Amino acid sequence: FTVKDGALLDRGAACSSSGQCDSPLKTSQNIQRGVLSSELPDEDIEELRSLRISGADGSTWVHFSVTATARYAAAGSRHGSVVVLYTPLGRLELDGRDMSFGSEMEAAFADAGFQPDLQAPATRRRLLGVIQVIGLFNVLRTVLPDDTPAGLSSSLPDVVGSQLFRASASRMEVCAEGGAECMLDDGTPADHVLPTGRVEG
Repeated sequence: FTVKDGALLDRGAACSSSGQCDSPLKTSQNIQRGVLSSELPDEDIEELRSLRISGADGSTWVHFSVTATARYAAAGSRHGSVVVLYTPLGRLELDGRDMSFGSEMEAAFADAGFQPDLQAPATRRRLLGVIQVIGLFNVLRTVLPDDTPAGLSSSLPDVVGSQLFRASASRMEVCAEGGAECMLDDGTPADHVLPTGRVEG
């Protein structure tokens, strides 16, 4: 590249006799994308410029500029502190990868097609369903593992008091045709053989 009359030009840029040159080169700010979590160190959080929150299918999204960030010690938080992101529309709070927000931001999410949990306290609203929260940083030195499917996390409510929740799951595996006993990947025998040739363990 070369500089002519204060404009950054490609070396091969053609200029007319009147001094008009081909379009100047454009530059843009380098932005790094990464999983947004309160687990990130302060030096990375301070480099956050904006965030994008999108639904599971990616067609519903909102993009917020971040005007300020803060970290506060919080008893009962997942990692000893929460990170607060201040945007022009209100504040978002991160506890680990879980995000909550105040009622002042409900309309922004509802207008974009998200479903805010209106049963949650007004200062701790969450989005129902599966969402993806990606930070856009000037510089991101720490890359957290993206250990959820497609980087998606669900904003599930906190367990309150003595409420306990239980879940069970079955894993389906294809059983070897005509073999002896059907085995799961970990070597344990299958609990059930299905007529489709699949096993349930």
